[in-house]
Amino acid sequence: MTSFCLVRYSVESLIKVNYLKPVRLDGGPFTRTGTVVKSGSRVGFTEGVVTNASGAIVATATSTLLVFDL
Repeated sequence: MTSFCLVRYSVESLIKVNYLKPVRLDGGPFTRTGTVVKSGSRVGFTEGVVTNASGAIVATATSTLLVFDL
């Protein structure tokens, strides 16, 4: 009998956040976009961008994740 896992889990091994502009909570809506850059069998790489109402980038982030099955 062969079994496999349909669910994968991850743990942050490294995260880096760059705050590029100061923001106010009442500064309008913010948009968050996240992307999986690469997902391997053991390690994954992601990145994210936050923009303000005018479309200016206010923060960026990257992370490295350890990926595993339970």
